[in-house]
Amino acid sequence: YSSEEHLRRLTDNMLDIIYQTDPQGIIKYASPSCMSVLGYPAETLVGQSIYSWLDPADMERVREAIQTVGTVEYRYQHADGHYLWLETLSNFLFADDGTLKGFIFASRDITVRKQAERDLQELNRLKTEFLSTAAHELRTPLASIMGFSEILLTRAIDADRQKRYMRLINEQSIQLRKLVEALLDISRLE
Repeated sequence: YSSEEHLRRLTDNMLDIIYQTDPQGIIKYASPSCMSVLGYPAETLVGQSIYSWLDPADMERVREAIQTVGTVEYRYQHADGHYLWLETLSNFLFADDGTLKGFIFASRDITVRKQAERDLQELNRLKTEFLSTAAHELRTPLASIMGFSEILLTRAIDADRQKRYMRLINEQSIQLRKLVEALLDISRLE
């Protein structure tokens, strides 16, 4: 095989999407994986702008990243209309005389990862909210236990009132134990 044919065989069989564009972003080559990842036959993409199916909200960021950092995550429209997340590495292609000939892109579908990141953020938000609520719920019985026990230790009170305060302390202790057990159950679930 010639080196060009060998390279073509490699790119044609990659799971990642490979694009080659001119300096304006017009696709000159698209790997067959465009069909499995994006739902577009590779040959229908040739001659189109690489930016045609980008989410408009990501357009400026993608154009800038291609010129500077060479890596970017963005939303890209699948042939069926939904958007998926792609992570793309890009690099310049130069002609022998040093002029910009175009770009090469390697993209992969990271939609599942992005969903997992969003799920994790939501779980962290819920955990923080829960811990804040739990801390507040723990303070209430603790304040009652401390207040009534302090009264019992520092004041002389009649037996009926003493018994009532001890019953309240006991009830609040039971409530406190239930809250702590719920927290421990959640900790074990994690």
